[in-house]
Amino acid sequence: MELQGGYKPSPDPRFDSMSGTLDVEHFERNYGFVEEMEEEEIKKLKERQKSGLKTGKKGQKLRRKLGVKIEDLEEEKKELNRLQMKRGERVKSQIDRSARKSVKRSLRENVEVKGGGKFYLKKREMKKLEVEAKFEELKKRGGNKAVKKALEKRRKKNKTKDSKRMIK
Repeated sequence: MELQGGYKPSPDPRFDSMSGTLDVEHFERNYGFVEEMEEEEIKKLKERQKSGLKTGKKGQKLRRKLGVKIEDLEEEKKELNRLQMKRGERVKSQIDRSARKSVKRSLRENVEVKGGGKFYLKKREMKKLEVEAKFEELKKRGGNKAVKKALEKRRKKNKTKDSKRMIK
């Protein structure tokens, strides 16, 4: 593609197959500092939100110290919510990736022990193993409480799905 005056735009490496594929783990290692910066930002925004909730002289003093304007609090609340959602999605994807990785590792070990050629599971069996590994990873990170919370969310989701099907 050539534009006026002989100018050729440089190709975008994100869409060029010559640049290779995205290795998410490598990306997270290299840009881990961004996550740390976001965590700091979340702490600051939470502190600013707390100052907005306090009333009287203490609240005024704290808002003055932090440089908080009451008009900006709503926008900062939206930003805080966005960052927390982003963090939650990132953690969820890390858990999914590690679960998938552990399933693949265990399958590879089974093939090595038993011998023979390549072995592929059916999608349904693979999904079942991934779900089990995901709950194991949740248990490692957050204990039984995290697993119970995830199961409760899943039950609630399935219950609403069932109720919608029953209405139709």
